[in-house]
Amino acid sequence: YNDRGLIIEASAPVLVNYRNIASDVAGATTTTIKGNASLLSFGEEGEGFEFRVGYYRTNFQGLSGGQPVYSVMAIQNNTTVTLPAGPIVLNSGQSYLFEAPIGSLVTADKKVVMTVGSYGDTPQACGGSGEDGTVDQLAPISSLGDKYMVVRGAGAVGNGATHPEQTLIIATQPNTQIILENFNSSGVSLGAPITINLPLGGSYHNFHHGDATNQYSSSMITSDKPISVISGTAFGCETDFSTVLPIGGCTGATDIRTRKFINFNNQDLDFFSYVIIESATDPVFLNGANIETLTGNLRVRIGNTSFYLITFNNFTVGSLGPNGNIILTSAMPLTVSIVQQEENVSSMSAFFSSFGEAASPPLLSITNPDCSVTL
Repeated sequence: YNDRGLIIEASAPVLVNYRNIASDVAGATTTTIKGNASLLSFGEEGEGFEFRVGYYRTNFQGLSGGQPVYSVMAIQNNTTVTLPAGPIVLNSGQSYLFEAPIGSLVTADKKVVMTVGSYGDTPQACGGSGEDGTVDQLAPISSLGDKYMVVRGAGAVGNGATHPEQTLIIATQPNTQIILENFNSSGVSLGAPITINLPLGGSYHNFHHGDATNQYSSSMITSDKPISVISGTAFGCETDFSTVLPIGGCTGATDIRTRKFINFNNQDLDFFSYVIIESATDPVFLNGANIETLTGNLRVRIGNTSFYLITFNNFTVGSLGPNGNIILTSAMPLTVSIVQQEENVSSMSAFFSSFGEAASPPLLSITNPDCSVTL
């Protein structure tokens, strides 16, 4: 496709969030238009040479076309992309859509970006209702990490094989060891950690995160090599998924900015959010107000880890003002997921933070007499 991709450039850092507000019903009227999916651009961290493809679940029952659809877009002209089915050549802004087995490797000779999604995802035992479009960006292998936390939404329990509150882990290297520990919504461990061995690059593990029942229960995922983590979330049968961002160290962002969720008619939609912070005391501010003071929801420590979970929703924070701005700040890096959710209406989810605070690209300023350079 020549006209489906967006390349956005700016003179200073910006955040780009794509939200799909569409209908599930052929011959739709305004009564069937709803929020389907949300994609948060990873910016330069989303550009890469190598990707492992995947979706949030391995049972594709209820997916339009029977499989998720992958897209790769070139940033530069004459980019050769090697897909499982063979090489293709793309120019800047051109996209190519394809299907492939989970864990397949996609490589390129120049940086590209990738997304994954489904035209319609009808999970679990919902009588055929709740069909949602899904989409998110895939992270290149170079941006992946070895520590993640996944938090459960409010999806229906239903059929365990297909309900959306589940997570996929993909190994990027052979002989990857995964340690998985689950916690309840109070941060209490649900048992001894589980060890999972993934023998090959592209091997994967699919599981139901948290306690598989309660919202805000969670799972901690650690590995000895970089892994990709993709996680589904829902409200009842309304479904979306996110590429999960790693936590710890320099990952996350100290300034996160987006806007409230609205429908096609500019009416406000409900949402919930969770914040992961590696600090017991550093405050987190929403539009300048301490979020724990504002909502009365105190942070919860996740087991014996150094990570804490802070939760809020549109009801606990009250009015976001005429502009509907959501600005989260802290002295410590934050990993933030915001999920728009309303039963039988819509679901849009994304991580509104980053893989890490990236340094500005260096500029060559001096070539020294000894042939060294100063940046």
